[in-house]
Parts: sequence; C-alpha cells; structure tokens
Amino acid sequence: MKFRYIKMQIIKLLNKIISYQDKYFLNFIFKKYICNNDRVERILKLKIDNSLKELIGERDLPGNEKFQENAWCQKMLLRYGLAMHYSKGKDVLETCSGLGWGAYLLDDVARSVTCIEIDSKSIELSKLLWKTSKTKYINNSVLKIPLRNNSFDIITAMESIEHFKLEDIKIYLSEMYRVLKPGGLLIGSSAFPNTREEANNLCSKNKYHLHICTRKEIEELLKSRGFKKIKIFQNRLFFVAKK
Repeated sequence: MKFRYIKMQIIKLLNKIISYQDKYFLNFIFKKYICNNDRVERILKLKIDNSLKELIGERDLPGNEKFQENAWCQKMLLRYGLAMHYSKGKDVLETCSGLGWGAYLLDDVARSVTCIEIDSKSIELSKLLWKTSKTKYINNSVLKIPLRNNSFDIITAMESIEHFKLEDIKIYLSEMYRVLKPGGLLIGSSAFPNTREEANNLCSKNKYHLHICTRKEIEELLKSRGFKKIKIFQNRLFFVAKK
C-alpha cells in the first residue's frame, strides 16, 4: 500500500512538471508566432458574410465574435503557431484546409504549402481571401491523397480527425503516414478526452463530428499506423508525432 501511494504521488508530480513545461512552451509559441503577426491581424479582422454560412457549414474564421468572446480563437491560432514552429523552410501538407487561413499562416514560414480539401467552394473562397506565393490547392479526399510517398516534411491535421468515422480515421492517418517523409512530423489538433463516456458526450453536441478519440485511443491509432515519439500536450488538444 505504501509503495502504491508513493507511486501515485510520483505520477502526480511528473504530470505537474509536464503540464508546466507544456504551458511554458505553448506560451512561448504564442508570443513568437501569433503576437504582433501581420497575417494574424488580417485574419482576425475578416468575418464570414451570413450569406455564405450555409455553404461553409462548421468552417469559420478566428475573427468570429463568438470565438473571440470565449477565447477559442486563441486556441485556433495557437495550433498553427505550433505548426509554424516546426514548418520553417519545410514542405508542408495542410490536410482538410477549410477556409485556408491556417495555410495562409504556414505560407509565411514554409518553403511550400500544399492544401488538400474535399469542398471545392472552400478552396475557391480560400483563393479569394488569401494572396499567397507558395500555396497550392488540391480538391480531393484525404482518404486517398493523390500525392507520392515520402513527399512532405510536415503534415497538419487541424480539427479534422473528429469529422471521420473510426474506420476512416485509420485510413486518414495511414495516408498521412504514407506521404510524410521519414523523420517528418504530423501535427494535429482535436479534443482528446480521457474517457470514452466524455468523448461520446462531446461528440453528440456537434452534428459534424462523427468520432472523437480519447487520449489513449489517438495514441494507439498513431502507433498502429507506424508513428513514433508521440507527444500529446497536457491541454489534450494538440499532438505531434514523428514518422
């Protein structure tokens, strides 16, 4: 009993240390890549016209007043700050690129950015909103990425995994592993609750979400596809995995 108690205390202490390290690192990322960034300021000023709401579904911009009021916009931007940190001078694949604002940020630091998005209207809107020099778009499903093996240094999967059924998540992760270069990084974001009950409850609140992975589940799925050195941040929102 005494040994078990000591073990639990050690685990708690380690979790506190990891949580502090994660918080410090993400604060550093936010200050370096998001604060005083001209592209971020432009993104925050833009609003989606109500006439386009039906066309874009759940997709939206960080400048949405609701996101700014509940501070969700900071998390939206922070996930791309994290990706920017690893993407400097790299060839980046942005999967499920949505309205393109994330790719717009990555375009500022990467060598090249390729966006793959199944919704052609989102691609049209992205091209209209963002004038970029290193970004190209592919209108296709991420379940069958029409690109060669080992093509990219960095791949992003931001708020996209939860939009697929479990079997399709496996295909999605396998496809990203295939086109990622050896030693390359997959950077993703979603909600990764600790329990299946919490995940199912969260999933039921959004009609666009088909399966939310628990923290343990996403780690096991990434490992089964071949990823290693998997880092899931203590906020249970971001992960980085290496090929």
